[in-house]
Amino acid sequence: MTLDDLKKSCEVEASLLVVNGKTYDQLTKNELGNGFCDWDEISSTTKDEDERERAEIMKSRYWAAIMLRYWYKIPKWILESKSLNLPPIEFYNWLHGSLHDAFYYRSWRKLRRARPNDPESEWIDNPQYTDMDNCVFDRSVNFFCAARRGKEYQAANKDKRKANTQAMSIDKTFDEDGYSILDREGLSTEGSGYNGIRSLINLFLEEDKLVEAVIIDSIAYGDSLKEDKNKYIYTYMDKNEKGEDVEVSETNYRYAHEFNARKVVKQLTELNDKYFTEYFTKEYNVKDYHPILEKIKSLDNNKLYKAIEKTLMSIQQSPELLKFVK
Repeated sequence: MTLDDLKKSCEVEASLLVVNGKTYDQLTKNELGNGFCDWDEISSTTKDEDERERAEIMKSRYWAAIMLRYWYKIPKWILESKSLNLPPIEFYNWLHGSLHDAFYYRSWRKLRRARPNDPESEWIDNPQYTDMDNCVFDRSVNFFCAARRGKEYQAANKDKRKANTQAMSIDKTFDEDGYSILDREGLSTEGSGYNGIRSLINLFLEEDKLVEAVIIDSIAYGDSLKEDKNKYIYTYMDKNEKGEDVEVSETNYRYAHEFNARKVVKQLTELNDKYFTEYFTKEYNVKDYHPILEKIKSLDNNKLYKAIEKTLMSIQQSPELLKFVK
């Protein structure tokens, strides 16, 4: 299918979405994001087969509408990513995957799945939940879209290095990617990055490096990035209710993110039993978390900063560890 075919398919599906008299294009991004989540939670918890079927239909309509709302990113990516020489359909996959990640982490919601890509996974209190304002959904989508593009360029550069058979030192690789190799790979629920980060955490746990394991989890899956917000106006052609071509201007924001050790330290100092019982022990099959929590609580902020630096340096200097995040 071509991009036009896919867009038309989304338009047909989204046209069936009417909520309180509003059509899909009249709903805000936040209404669309929460609407999808509401039906997703209903679908997985109801025992009524008719209600579950209805929920799946509504999820499909909301998903199509959300794809259309962020469709502008596809031509934008195509224009900005010419050096990758990718077919246009790949940028559709970028958007689809970015939304998939956003709806797994769903930082604007109190609940999320314990495990990604597992429809049978239980719902847990969301460790990424932040109740800041009504723009969290849009911010999350933009974040994962930016992370996806960065990840694709990283993969392309890695392929180029392999093709040129150029030897690269570990230090140089780390200098190029910095802490963000953990951030970008950890944010994806697909591919080797997701499995690699968890394998690294499990390795630390097996070696009784308890604090290191929690640090890596906090960096990869917690709130470890500092965000810079820049406003811009995106203008595109659309059709009004009369079918006439009109120019539409939409205010959007670009977000730049970089690793912030202070945010990780804050997370570590706020860890409690609930974090371990509802998330960490289930995620990593840890039997007794108390030694981990006690160890972290025994460290003051200065020691936590040093522990973070030491953990990342140990990855930088070890080919065996570095492979998990590459």
